[in-house]
Order: sequence, then C-alpha cells, then structure tokens
Amino acid sequence: MGSLDGKRVIITGAAGGIGNAAVEAFVAEGARVACTYNSSKPSLPDGVVASERCDITSKASVDSVFDGFAAQLGGLDVLIQAAGLHGGCPADQITEDYWDNMFALNGKATLLTNQAAFRHMREHGGSIVNMGSCEGVRGFAGNATYAATRGAVMAFTRSVALEWGRHKVRVNALAPVAFTGPAERMRANLESTRGLIFSGQLLLDLVEHGFSREDAYRLVQSHAMRAWKEGLNFHDLVLADKEVTSRVPRKQIEHAFDLQRQLKNVDKIFARVFNSKKTSRTPKIASKKGKK
Repeated sequence: MGSLDGKRVIITGAAGGIGNAAVEAFVAEGARVACTYNSSKPSLPDGVVASERCDITSKASVDSVFDGFAAQLGGLDVLIQAAGLHGGCPADQITEDYWDNMFALNGKATLLTNQAAFRHMREHGGSIVNMGSCEGVRGFAGNATYAATRGAVMAFTRSVALEWGRHKVRVNALAPVAFTGPAERMRANLESTRGLIFSGQLLLDLVEHGFSREDAYRLVQSHAMRAWKEGLNFHDLVLADKEVTSRVPRKQIEHAFDLQRQLKNVDKIFARVFNSKKTSRTPKIASKKGKK
C-alpha cells in the first residue's frame, strides 16, 4: 500500500529529469498516473495509465490531452507541471524569438496546464505543483530570460492560489535542486573542465582587471553554458575570448584553473569578489526593527 493509493495524477514533461522522476515516485506510491512528453516517448515504469505527446504551448492540445487523461483516470486530483525549458543567454544578446519561446514554454505552458487541471478540480478540490527556480527569486547573470519566466511562474502561482483556494484547490511552486540527466551532464562536463562554471579566482581576476562584477559573471556564465551545451572545453573558450585575454594576462588565467586552489579557497575568493571596492554593493534591507 502506498501513501498515494488511488490518487489521480497528471505529470507534464515526463521525458525530462524532474518529470520522469516524479512519474516514478508517484507510481511507486500507488497513484494512477498519466503523463505528457514533447517529442520522443520516454521510458516509463509499469503502471502508468496513459502517456501522450502534448504541445504545452497550445491551448487546444493541452485541453484535449488533459480531458482525455481525466476521462481515463476517472477525474483528477493532482497536477505536476514539470514541463519547460532551461537555457542561458547574455542579456544584451537576447532576441525577441528567444524571449518569446522561453516564455511560451515556461510561462504560457503553466497558465494553460493549470487552467486545464483546474476545470477538473474545481468541484472537488485538488493540488497543483508548478516549477519555480531560485533564479526567479535572486536573478542570475547570463540567464535573465529563464529567470524572468520562473519569476513569472511563481508570481502566477501565488495569485491563483488566492483565487482557487475557495475551491479547495491548492497551488504551490517548488524551486528544486535537480539531480537530473541534464544536471548530471553538466556536472560531468564541469569535472572535465576542472570544475570552473563559477571559478572564484577567474571572477576575481576579471574584476581586478577592470571588469564589473556583473560583466565578469556574464562572461563566465556564457562560456560555461556554451561548454555544457556544445560539449566544448571551458578552459579553451575562456582563452579564446579576446575580451578576456586583452585585459587579463594568460599566465594569470591559467592560474585560475588550478582546481585544488579553487576548492581550498573558494569561500575566501568569493568574499573578496563581493566585497571588492571596485564593484557595487547590494544595499541591505532594514529589518522591521530597523530604520526605514
């Protein structure tokens, strides 16, 4: 007997790491699960009631698939909205198409799937779980579009939770730390490039040679994301960047790739970066007891 025996669940993004793991977890706990995927049908555990391709940016596709799933499940108790897209792009290079596509797959998709699920929950209640991100709360250099979409998802979630609570429909958002396929590929790539997606020493070197903290993060993040996506070497990308090598001596850049030194001094290095007089500081927010 599982803790979710008989619960009727739809999970989107079943081909992705979080979605696929959610399918396995819910099935293992006895839930009756139906799931969507984008293109290729993923490997699914025995016991999944139904799976179907769904264009989560199309209202017609989402409504049709969800109505079919609800009919097969005999209703709907839970939606896990795990489908979406991650990606990185420096803010000055964001195109309209890139922005619109990211918002369609993360923001619009959340709207459409939540609305479709709510139609089947409003009479008896249920639970909707959306995917936020710490990037949507804190921001993230080199990832402004993705951060904006996740911030939008979390704001949407808070708002509809207030609206739909009277129907006994709970709506929450998670900001997960993911041990997924893509995340594991990133970790493997970081090991091959000596673990420097956010090289503290390299950031410090850039700042000390006239880069703003924001520009330093942008450079490191953009090269790291490209290395991950294209299977390139992060070290080589940095050395080929004329914007970097024209201002930071090659010997100093090479020194930043000393992984042992990074692991030993990372806290001290980041503290120096954040406290550097050459960079702007984030103002402290006064507590309730402090002065306004």
